[in-house]
Amino acid sequence: MADALHPGVPDSHACLRAAILYVLREADKQPLIRAVITAARKGSDSLLPYLTARADPIFDAGQTLVQGWLATRYPEQDTESLQVAADVIVRMTISHLILPADEQHLTAERLATTALQLLK
Repeated sequence: MADALHPGVPDSHACLRAAILYVLREADKQPLIRAVITAARKGSDSLLPYLTARADPIFDAGQTLVQGWLATRYPEQDTESLQVAADVIVRMTISHLILPADEQHLTAERLATTALQLLK
């Protein structure tokens, strides 16, 4: 995800969209994550603890990465606004991993648009 956020592209929306899309696609490629997500989508939560138990490191790392990136792109924003936007991006991306609403590219577009609206 870090590589997608820091490609040197001046368009923040395009960078964020690419990063979210990367996460959504990579989750499908990882056998353990794919197994957990597939089971959760079918109504079984027996594997969900493998993804959600002790999930703080996942959320913390994601939020730290995204918040740091947002701070470089939106230096005029206060810390709380950046924290809220980063939290929304990370939580909504993970939510869409488990319960996808649409095709991945559409989800990435919508999440990027919505999240960046918080910083206007």
